[in-house]
Amino acid sequence: MREKDIAAALAELIKVLPEKDVPHAYDGALKLLEKSGVNDFQSFPSHVAEALATQEGIVTASLATPTGSVGKEHHDKFAHLLEQTLGRKVQLTEVKDPTLIGGAVLRIGDEMYDFSIRSAMENMVTHFLKSRFQFSS
Repeated sequence: MREKDIAAALAELIKVLPEKDVPHAYDGALKLLEKSGVNDFQSFPSHVAEALATQEGIVTASLATPTGSVGKEHHDKFAHLLEQTLGRKVQLTEVKDPTLIGGAVLRIGDEMYDFSIRSAMENMVTHFLKSRFQFSS
């Protein structure tokens, strides 16, 4: 079983379990992960939160920037734009990625949209090299 599948199953259980039993279910899920060969549990809580949000019709998205913050005003505008585009409520979190030179990387579920300066530069070099070879032939 994949980590996200176990997180989704736990999210389903959380809906019907009494609150006092949720920690036991969480521990059981961690044991199942361990038996499945997963040794890094750091991302599991975020997978559970994502599964819970999905059940409520909320799209989870993350925006990685060099500083980890675009400011409250831009954050709110961007989240609103995503909600209008996707037609669903969006839970947008910001993440600091010091490997980025500038720009941002947006992740919505399993999709990634790279608006980073590094990506733009790589695309420019690729385009330049392709056009250079086309002219020299």
